Amino acid sequence: MYARTLKDSAASALDASDTTEAEAVLREAGGLLAALSGRDQIESAYAHAAAAMALGNLMRPAEAEPHYVEIARLRTRLFSRDPRFFAEMSLLQVDHAQLVHGPERAVETAREAVALNREALDDKAPDTARALVALADSLLDLRQYAEAERHYRLGIERLRETLGPRHRQVGVKLSNLGLLYLRLGRFDEARRTLTEALDVLAGVYGSRHAYLLPAMTYLSWAALEAGDLGTARAMAVRATSLAEGEDVFDAYKARVQHMRGRLDCHDGMFDKAMAEFAAAKAIYAQEHEAFLGPALLGHEAACLASVGRVAEALALLPQAIDGLERGVGAEAWDTRQAKLLQATLKARVADAPH
Repeated sequence: MYARTLKDSAASALDASDTTEAEAVLREAGGLLAALSGRDQIESAYAHAAAAMALGNLMRPAEAEPHYVEIARLRTRLFSRDPRFFAEMSLLQVDHAQLVHGPERAVETAREAVALNREALDDKAPDTARALVALADSLLDLRQYAEAERHYRLGIERLRETLGPRHRQVGVKLSNLGLLYLRLGRFDEARRTLTEALDVLAGVYGSRHAYLLPAMTYLSWAALEAGDLGTARAMAVRATSLAEGEDVFDAYKARVQHMRGRLDCHDGMFDKAMAEFAAAKAIYAQEHEAFLGPALLGHEAACLASVGRVAEALALLPQAIDGLERGVGAEAWDTRQAKLLQATLKARVADAPH
């Protein structure tokens, strides 16, 4: 089945972030869809899947939308004929839900994908593992941390067994699990997990690739919180070097600026820290960053408080706390730290002589 081969090529290109191959797959899928004209529904569905995955790789989600819609239509019509096909296509519906409908719908779709793949394939099949970690990603977005951790741990183990311990997906999902630990203030676990993620991703992409930046900056963050300044600074230096590339996403650059600002503040370089925070804040605002934007406000407030600018710090904290509670939840480490700082500063103001 040629279209299924195309879908597999699109998946391989996505795993390798190979946009050249994605462009080639997109051209082939378009030609095949034109030739089929809807005559072979299963072949057409695989061709739509290849096109949708290629467009996702190329960061063109609006163009992928019609393909996802057609996959959903064909998937429903073909269920009784081929349950295995139905299960395979369910993973693409999870991607679509995450892109278009938000985490609540994505969780519902991912639960269905896990159940379908377990029934049609087995518990240890690669697509079942992918469904498990897709569910974990959506649960993380919904701040359902305990369940997300369970699915990450099981899904990553299954990915190791089916795709190999050095596969890109293992590194990416380890990075996401490390972020979960970072959010919850479990810094030793975050450091171990993110160190492993970096090792896997460096083996896939090389040590100088921009895709290492999220795990690298999160590791620097976790190390700083744990008091390991050597690792925090080393990761920040490496990340700064990688972020200078022309093809680096602005969102990645903002993470590096944010981390440098925190380290500058720790080292007493207040003006430099404020400049880094301002640069990162501008990018976070454009990206509508739900976690890092509010977290930065909390870190900026802490930096202001460290030099006695209490009124300015208190002015920032309500927005930081509100954003953190909505973005990562009341139990998250940064939310709790921002609330503690607010209470401490308010008490200091109340106790000050008038």
